[in-house]
Amino acid sequence: MTAVAAAIDAAALDAADITEQTAAVSSQEPVARAEDRMIPLCDLIASKRNVRKVGTSIEGLKASILAHGLFHNLTVTVAAKRGKFEVVAGGRRFQALTELRKEGKILKTFPVRCRVVPSAEAVEVSLAENIIREAMHPADAFTAFAKLVDDQGMTAQDIAARFAVSPSYVYQCLKLGRLSPKLLDLYRKGELQADQAKALTLSDSHTEQEAAWFDAPTHARYAVALRDRLTHEHINAARDRRAQFIGLAAYEAAGGRVVRDLFAGPDDLGFWQDAPLVAQLTEQKLHEAAEAVRAEGWAWVEARTEAEYSYLSSFGRSYPTQRDYTPEEQAEVEALTTELDALAENETPEAGERAQVIDQRLLELQAGLEVWEPEVKETAGAIVYLDYAGDLTVRRGLKRAAQDDDAGEDGAVGRAGGRASSTGLSEALTAELSMHRTVALRAALIDRPDVALLALVHKLVLRVFYSETGSALEITLGHVQPPAKTAPDIEAGKAFQAVEERRGWWTLRIPANSDDLWNWLAQQDQETVMGLLAFCLAHSVNATQGKDRYNDDRSRLRGADLLAEALSLDMADWWEPTAAGYLGRVSKTLILDAVREGTGAAADGLDGMKKAALAAEAERRLAGSRWVPALLRKPGQRTQQGEQGMSAQAEDEGQDEALPDDEGSPLTAE
Repeated sequence: MTAVAAAIDAAALDAADITEQTAAVSSQEPVARAEDRMIPLCDLIASKRNVRKVGTSIEGLKASILAHGLFHNLTVTVAAKRGKFEVVAGGRRFQALTELRKEGKILKTFPVRCRVVPSAEAVEVSLAENIIREAMHPADAFTAFAKLVDDQGMTAQDIAARFAVSPSYVYQCLKLGRLSPKLLDLYRKGELQADQAKALTLSDSHTEQEAAWFDAPTHARYAVALRDRLTHEHINAARDRRAQFIGLAAYEAAGGRVVRDLFAGPDDLGFWQDAPLVAQLTEQKLHEAAEAVRAEGWAWVEARTEAEYSYLSSFGRSYPTQRDYTPEEQAEVEALTTELDALAENETPEAGERAQVIDQRLLELQAGLEVWEPEVKETAGAIVYLDYAGDLTVRRGLKRAAQDDDAGEDGAVGRAGGRASSTGLSEALTAELSMHRTVALRAALIDRPDVALLALVHKLVLRVFYSETGSALEITLGHVQPPAKTAPDIEAGKAFQAVEERRGWWTLRIPANSDDLWNWLAQQDQETVMGLLAFCLAHSVNATQGKDRYNDDRSRLRGADLLAEALSLDMADWWEPTAAGYLGRVSKTLILDAVREGTGAAADGLDGMKKAALAAEAERRLAGSRWVPALLRKPGQRTQQGEQGMSAQAEDEGQDEALPDDEGSPLTAE
């Protein structure tokens, strides 16, 4: 019998034993002063005078009543209907008891401990109970859960059943409850936030937890930085291409150890501790893939964990011929394409998964049309490597540099005109002829905006998704990722996450091999091409300011303002003031000004607080206020004072190393 079932039976028996004692309650006359009574559940009714109108879930309360009994009495007053009492305080407890009775888990005569108050005091008593009551701090709940396990031998499943919560929630609470006492104390004081506490649970060592927190400068204590600090010697499986290639199941089957983040999503792969094992498993799996490619008859096959474009471009290339689909393949392609079109109107997760399977199969069928002639395989080779997402990629038909140095038209040295190209022409003549081709391409392109758009998107997608530059267009795209050194908490922001989510969406749609990109783009509708253009072009935006460029590049920043205006950008949708990202890194005066502006109220009680506590309290008060500093506001909303203040702040950041904060510890400049 489970703990819950036993508690249910015990509650029913207790109610039956004392039914006779509580079947009739003494005098129904209004009471002159408060008194305690045991009243049958069936004689209690809800009261309109209960000031709490919005309730919360009562499943946990029901489980607690069954497991532990009713801890607190209900507050009631004599009802107009004879024999009944109105519940003016304790409405959730009354609702829980009522549902337990309907479920047959307690009797309708279940005795309920009540405090009967005069009718005139009903509203006042109800208000007092709901206002004066203070919820337990989460840290106290976490440590209490840990004591149930350590002192009473309960399991997480026992606790989950008795408090009507999920076992995973209990495991999370137990993890937090075993944080360093020093850190838990900071959490109680509001100097350490919930997301920071969760990050610190990645280590079970109090010494490591405290070092990660106390050894870091204030501005570098945001959750992402703490998590990276505690796992810097491990492999982040979500970001490592080798981990994606191996798979969690294979790694654990080989004895690999994993540090799991209990607060991550269900698909999180955790942090892998055995780097040598990861290298060994990667090598083994790549070797197997290379052997399969070698069996195709290539002169040589090389296996690598990764292959940068600069390395791949050092090889010469041979190309396959293309065959047509067989009748069977053509029928399969048509059937799959029809099914894919139908799935486009179905937005369920199952439809999305099926669409991915179809896309993969269509790619396989298309790849099967390549035919490599035996004479090509006799001299060329292949490289097997992992792309950035950990997918196995094969580049076939590669020719090493030495293979191009044979005599004759493949590599002869011209006697009178320098080194000859593969056509037997001198470098000078080759350059002149190709210059004519360049101008001709320009002349032809000016009348073909459709091809111009295709070429532009092809160039940008190569740079953003493949880290390649294989295009005839001399267009430069800068950093495709924001530098973490400039804004350490950038990856935790809504904007970064939105960009990465869209990146993943596009990655599933574009070809895995960059060689196939041009033909794929040419087959897409204009909406798809324009969507890719917008995504890739977005990576060229740079509105970053700093002391080295704040006064030197006003035209670029004016351009950023124009772009923001066209996009109706409101930074309050993407950024919010936190102690780690802003409030803990500016002066007390700016913190207090932010609270006054953001809340529209005086910063009562904040003047005397120390810097760290002030920043944490300001973060709490500004949560949901949509306040942003002057630097992030729309141009028309920036005040002259605000711009000057932010300019001075930017200039002062370079001197932070020499300025002590209010706690007496040095501020570290970025």
